[in-house]
Amino acid sequence: MTKQEATRPAALSAQYWTGFLLAVVGSVLFSAKAIVTKLTYLHGVDALTVIGFRMLFSLPFFALVAVFQARRARAGRIERLRRRDAALILLLGFIGYYLSSYLDFLGLQYISAGLERLILFLSPTFVLLISALYLKRRITGAQWLAMGLSYAGVLLAFIHDLSFAGSNVLLGAGFVLGSAFTYAIYLISSGEVLARVGSTRLVAYAMSASAVYVLIHFLWQQGWQGLVQPVEVYQLSVIHAV
Repeated sequence: MTKQEATRPAALSAQYWTGFLLAVVGSVLFSAKAIVTKLTYLHGVDALTVIGFRMLFSLPFFALVAVFQARRARAGRIERLRRRDAALILLLGFIGYYLSSYLDFLGLQYISAGLERLILFLSPTFVLLISALYLKRRITGAQWLAMGLSYAGVLLAFIHDLSFAGSNVLLGAGFVLGSAFTYAIYLISSGEVLARVGSTRLVAYAMSASAVYVLIHFLWQQGWQGLVQPVEVYQLSVIHAV
């Protein structure tokens, strides 16, 4: 066995644990988003204001990455973005980060953060179902079982919240379910362009586009006066953007 062959398992193990830790951190931060949103709602703002400030504070970072990637493309270090891919990224930004996020934030006005998390985690089941219907991919028995357990768990949580919060839970759950469904469409539709442009460029461009969509919506509905909010809203929005 060569030295290179001997070190390969260790390298693969390091990559595995790095990926695992990043996934754990991502899941924790993803779950914390709903809690920060709920805290922001305590200051009397609506869903559009919350998502508007979130995008306002995060846009500079995504725009910086997008500009850096564009310069790399112009320098010939990565492939230039095709017009078709650019148009698709603009559409993906609308579906996956503007529409999906807005529906999610609307839903959080009516349901608990816990129920919202559970419903959003149904997104992979929508990916499976859409893939089976339109891409003719077979769903295995284990996948059917996993989906059944997932929906049963969400149903139990939904019934529990419904007994305390009433019909608003149905409305909120509908919004969040729409968020999970639109994000599933984003995941399926992004596969082809992801392979061509890479994850960094896709996320940077799509998030930058979605931020523009959100800010246009925000300014159109609330005007510049909507930017004047309690200092706590700014503080929580910075945390939210991060």
